[in-house]
Amino acid sequence: MMMENYITSFQLRFCPAAYLHLEQLPSLWRSILPYLPQWRDSAHLNAALLDEFSLDTDYEEPHGLGALPLQPQSQLELLLCRLGLVLHGEAIRRCVLASPLQQLLTLVNQETLRQIIVQHELLIGPWPTHWQRPLPTEIESRTMIQSGLAFWLAAMEPQPQAWCKRLSLRLPLATPSEPWLVAESQRPLAQTLCHKLVKQVTPTCSHLFK
Repeated sequence: MMMENYITSFQLRFCPAAYLHLEQLPSLWRSILPYLPQWRDSAHLNAALLDEFSLDTDYEEPHGLGALPLQPQSQLELLLCRLGLVLHGEAIRRCVLASPLQQLLTLVNQETLRQIIVQHELLIGPWPTHWQRPLPTEIESRTMIQSGLAFWLAAMEPQPQAWCKRLSLRLPLATPSEPWLVAESQRPLAQTLCHKLVKQVTPTCSHLFK
């Protein structure tokens, strides 16, 4: 079971067992977990996982938006999925076909979908070119999470690879999204969008991002 507690900076750096998504574990590791009920708290397993994933512990922790991986698992996935949907808001607003609408309603309820459509042009004003994308053929939570992740990282200054790798380990396996084009001059606007979604979607986690 995934931890639903906040992750500390210490855990993020030294304790991958405390936060990594089960899908990220090699199949051999997953096969032995039933015999290790306290594996997420095991110092030996944490050390082994640091080696398994080649996780460097000597990196500078980012601030501000860098608090993203410290959220409880469900909140982290919810926030990135919603950001991914917002980044397809224009396509959602124009969507009239039954199949994509049904797929969208497996991710969010009707009221949330309505809010995404209504707030599309209100969140940050006119959307910069290339920030909005067409909906994929298969609309899945993990796909939207990857879209949200790619934009979130683009909104930040380039971050240490060791930190980025830990963040990716917290998420379900999925094909990475194409990078979002966010110019340096656009980063403040991109960060504003991220902060607004934190307040709307995961308000109990907003203290992390101050």
